[in-house]
Amino acid sequence: LQYPMYWLSCPPLLKKWLDDVLTFGWAYGSTGTALHGKELLVAVSVGGAGSAYGREGAHIYTIHEFLRPMQGTSRVIGTKYAVPFLSVGALEITDEAIARRAQDYAAVLQTPELPMLDIFG
Repeated sequence: LQYPMYWLSCPPLLKKWLDDVLTFGWAYGSTGTALHGKELLVAVSVGGAGSAYGREGAHIYTIHEFLRPMQGTSRVIGTKYAVPFLSVGALEITDEAIARRAQDYAAVLQTPELPMLDIFG
């Protein structure tokens, strides 16, 4: 899933998509095994600087902490939750930095075995 963090969460349309697609009996529940064992990679961009996220920052919590609902969803639907790909400072990023992040993201997407987080990671 790739999206901009919107008010410290996913955009409303993505939330609707999750509600409509990840249904009981298909994505979770005793017969909902369609996604079991698959990898879930969340790629998120945030407008603020990385320093805005964390105990001393304006937002108090880290970006990973704001992504806990996605990690919880991953557990419920039986996917392996990959280490998220984060892009910070989107409001002031240069074209050159965008190009570098795009190359970094492409490299992650081509990685045969993504690093995974456990439930507490």
